[in-house]
Amino acid sequence: MTGVDLAAFLLARLDTVAGIAQREAASPPVIGGVLATVFTPERVLAEVAAKRGIIALHTSASDGCTTCGEPWPCTTLRLVAGPYHAHPDFRPEWSLA
Repeated sequence: MTGVDLAAFLLARLDTVAGIAQREAASPPVIGGVLATVFTPERVLAEVAAKRGIIALHTSASDGCTTCGEPWPCTTLRLVAGPYHAHPDFRPEWSLA
């Protein structure tokens, strides 16, 4: 798979997260617990938007990443992909380890 596939993989994961957050925003709030207060739907959607912005900035060009100039896929996108390492579509070459 190529770096372009990494961007598509990340956008698909973010679509899933955003969908869950939007459904939660339409539900009555859950009271109690630190996670319920830190990971509000609004916060999750803001993080999704920020990550989409990062992905949009770091695109593939013939000579590497358009923003940082690293070989494709760049370290930035590989860092964003890290939390999804257990997903069945995650590729070993996207890992930093």
